[in-house]
Amino acid sequence: MSKLLIYLRHLSIAIALLPALAYASSDSTGHSKALSTPDPVEFMAGNKRFGLQYLYDTHFPNSEKFGFFSLTSFASNYHNDLNQLDFRSNAQVDYEIFDGIGSI
Repeated sequence: MSKLLIYLRHLSIAIALLPALAYASSDSTGHSKALSTPDPVEFMAGNKRFGLQYLYDTHFPNSEKFGFFSLTSFASNYHNDLNQLDFRSNAQVDYEIFDGIGSI
């Protein structure tokens, strides 16, 4: 398979993931979050690899003290080499004890 076809295949997979990211940025009823900052999604492409990164930071509903933070990263080369595929997802729940002082 040519490099262009492999690139287009990986790009189509990354684009297919975008609806899932949009759903993750909506509330439990499926409506977009109102009056909040957008959830950043970064797509990076280079001559040997491409990547996707998603950042999510929010407070739990009806709670100003409990929060949730998640950073998800995906990277791969254009040759379908599973040894070069990287996927990381870090998540944490935090609790604010006092203003500016919290626990993870």
